[in-house]
Amino acid sequence: MRHYASIAAIAGWITVILRFYLSINTSLADGTGIGSGVISFFSYFTVLTNILVALAFTAGSMKSSNAKPQLVTSLLQQPSTVTAIAVYITIVAAVYHLLLSQLWDPQGLTKIVDIMLHTVMPAAYLIYWWLGVPKRSLQWRGALVWLSYPIGYSVYTLLLGAVRNQYPYPFTDVSALGYTQVLFNSLGMLALFAIVSLLFIGIGKLQARQTQRARSL
Repeated sequence: MRHYASIAAIAGWITVILRFYLSINTSLADGTGIGSGVISFFSYFTVLTNILVALAFTAGSMKSSNAKPQLVTSLLQQPSTVTAIAVYITIVAAVYHLLLSQLWDPQGLTKIVDIMLHTVMPAAYLIYWWLGVPKRSLQWRGALVWLSYPIGYSVYTLLLGAVRNQYPYPFTDVSALGYTQVLFNSLGMLALFAIVSLLFIGIGKLQARQTQRARSL
């Protein structure tokens, strides 16, 4: 899967760079400036998660050797980390297609990037997770650790939104919904992350047992 990861990493980084370009271009067009475009770019869970996907593909494309790997690379090659990112990008795709895709109609390059971020890269990563990641070491308690990312993002979004009075997603818009409803929405999303995490761990354990059983025959 190393060559697959290499190709996917290139596709992932090109997609992220194009999304950055579009964000900057939009901010310049509406007169808010480059800084606003940069902040906006890094405010989306979709973008941050696709960066994680690109990093994981990059780490997976690196040839293993006897030399001690870099800490970040080693972390991104861990089955637990790769599986956590699979959870995150799955939720990115699911929430977008079920709740958000009907809210806008992108055209041209924006549409291509949109498809890459929400459909192609998630699918590519799930294939990578299924075929290229050993899952025997996955632990149920990992689901709790994996919640740190969406929790951190929720806090980050609320703080950034309070400063800018802009929120990346309708269900996080405090100015429209109020803090009580946004908190309720956030708790619902965290429950979704927990459920999907447990599902992935369960599937991973089942696959690991089946692989072990096949090898023992």
